[in-house]
Amino acid sequence: MFVTGPEVVKTVTNEDVNKEDLGGASVHTVKSGVAHGSAPNDVAILRSMRRLLDFLPSSNDKSTLPSKEITDPGDRLLPALEHLVPD
Repeated sequence: MFVTGPEVVKTVTNEDVNKEDLGGASVHTVKSGVAHGSAPNDVAILRSMRRLLDFLPSSNDKSTLPSKEITDPGDRLLPALEHLVPD
């Protein structure tokens, strides 16, 4: 996805670019961050999406969701987190 085509870029900037360079998967996954992943073909991306959806519960009914006892104290301090994001 891009605003203008390679021909316009060539006319305006005299730079040779292709459609992939202007708005392909690598632009959106590596540079702009609009997308989180890419795949070489439709089958691969569908498999990837199925794997992602496997992590989601099949229902939001609380009575059917798995639960796990919380053993970590809520007031536990973790000093390493103080330096996770730089000032």
